[in-house]
Amino acid sequence: MAHYTHRLLLLIDEFASLKRLTAVEEALAHMAGYGLKAYLIVQDLQQIFSAYGREEDLTGNCHIRIAYAPNKLETAEILSRMAGMTTVMKRTRRDPQRDALWTWEGSCARGEATTDHTR
Repeated sequence: MAHYTHRLLLLIDEFASLKRLTAVEEALAHMAGYGLKAYLIVQDLQQIFSAYGREEDLTGNCHIRIAYAPNKLETAEILSRMAGMTTVMKRTRRDPQRDALWTWEGSCARGEATTDHTR
């Protein structure tokens, strides 16, 4: 990106209430190259889908998404899929005084487990 002396943040609250803005939809992918950033605020993803359709490019061109606790299950599922999976490493150690899982020599049993979780 070129260095710009003056940069602009286009902040639009209740973006979905403006209905479909094709100019913003088309320009969103190219704005960063001109020193522009957009911050579009909606209450729910369904508002975007109703104005732009299910196969819209608007959310795909948003590089940062900020989400608070969603009110609708469908929005929560979409956000969960966007966040993806994460791997959790967990080390375990069992105490022979409390557990039956100990070796004949009386040493502690140790292990590692890896699980995948949705975020």
